[in-house]
Amino acid sequence: MAIMVELAAYRLTGKADYLSSARTIADAALIAFWGNDGRLPRASTQADYYDVISYADTLLLALLALHEQVTGKSLEVPLSDLIR
Repeated sequence: MAIMVELAAYRLTGKADYLSSARTIADAALIAFWGNDGRLPRASTQADYYDVISYADTLLLALLALHEQVTGKSLEVPLSDLIR
């Protein structure tokens, strides 16, 4: 959710600080939630298993939206304040 908020702020203001903050949060999430095998995100920083209830889909949508923004791709992933 924090990544989406920073992206929304960036899109509204154009201030690079918001995009930089979104990237910092995304980098921290990748380190915290993906194990060495990189197949599925962990349920939490305390677990070594995937759980659908952990909102990994929301994180993945945020990471995809950030990727689109950073790479200059067409912005097709909608920013959302919903936790899936």
